Amino acid sequence: MLLNIHRGTNEIGGTCIELLSGETRIILDLGLPLDSVLNSERNPINQKIVEIANSSNGILISHSHLDHFGLIQAVSNEIPIWISKASHKIIDINRIFQNKNITISNPCYFENEKPFEIGNFTITPYLNDHSAFDSYSFLVEAEGKKLFYSGDFRNHGRKASLFRKIITHPPKNIDYLLVEGTTIGRTQENFVTEDDIKNSFIKIFKESQGINLIYTSSQNIDRIISVYKACLSSRKALILDVYTAEILDCLSEFSKLPTPLKGFSNLRVFYPEYLLRKLIKLGQNSLIEKYSKASISISEISNKPSGFVMLVRPSMKVDLKKINLACGNLLYSMWNGYKEQPYTKEFLNWLVSKNIKIIDVHTSGHSSVRTLKRFADALNPSKIIPIHTQHSSAYSNIFNQNILVLHDNEKFNL
Repeated sequence: MLLNIHRGTNEIGGTCIELLSGETRIILDLGLPLDSVLNSERNPINQKIVEIANSSNGILISHSHLDHFGLIQAVSNEIPIWISKASHKIIDINRIFQNKNITISNPCYFENEKPFEIGNFTITPYLNDHSAFDSYSFLVEAEGKKLFYSGDFRNHGRKASLFRKIITHPPKNIDYLLVEGTTIGRTQENFVTEDDIKNSFIKIFKESQGINLIYTSSQNIDRIISVYKACLSSRKALILDVYTAEILDCLSEFSKLPTPLKGFSNLRVFYPEYLLRKLIKLGQNSLIEKYSKASISISEISNKPSGFVMLVRPSMKVDLKKINLACGNLLYSMWNGYKEQPYTKEFLNWLVSKNIKIIDVHTSGHSSVRTLKRFADALNPSKIIPIHTQHSSAYSNIFNQNILVLHDNEKFNL
């Protein structure tokens, strides 16, 4: 079995891993580089990687973050894309709401811990705890060898029991572990849990005299649930934009999630101007009507802003200008790196000028170094290969196992 990591040996994001056994070639994740996700003006398409993907027998997507699937926009529609149903739904919703022209025409769905075959390879997906909904690791077997690809994972989210399960009952006799090291090199040793985040929200909501705005990803379902539970405890209504409402409604097929259409009375739906124009232009009248019974107007929000918690993003500035923002909070609940984007900076500065206090309330979607070490010790592979990290040279100081440091496009026979 031949391994070739085309991108990711010394980089966070843009992961692309090629495995070859006989005439069978598979790709584990096919992501955009993180800096191209942050900078839409940069051309992210690597033609060499696309050509390799187009010659494969299948592409496996671990989860629905662009740095793991975004490059499939350039791949032939004839190539099978192995993905979970929930991740596929998220990608389809983003095609409508986020101008992401990514369509999966040839999906093949996998399920948790159910092995499937692609040519010479047997693959077993393992659902894990990550900030992306329905995120997976993969056990890949071929030619008598076992390779485990961690994908992105953690141990402090709402699915932390999945981490406990795999370290208690790990797959046996792993030869190679490709393990992410996103947080290696950072000074923070431990991360607060999603329950800690919820409790922070509750305290802030109860003490606030004005509106509470939340800036977070609509795809971070764990975080949306934390906000929702905090609203229940503080007796406030949660205002979702129509995009987030649609994400929750579509994913409620796979998990019990709060949605305005299923009797969660403290959920309201707001139609931002830019999204309303987009839906009209796209002829998405059904989406405009879908949440009409739960919709809320600017005047209703302005009448009692302290009674609401509202999900916002920079593109909603035109709507927020019409709301009474005499005081309140903006709870920033995302990776701090996004603050460097010009439109985010401008948005936050504008809110500060309106007497809105910016408060950071966040936890990482990735494992602490301590969790990474526990994970590696439980799987106990013969060798660890760094992936999704900027500090591959530091692995030997952290892990007890042998470390094999590879470089991008370096072929290695497993």
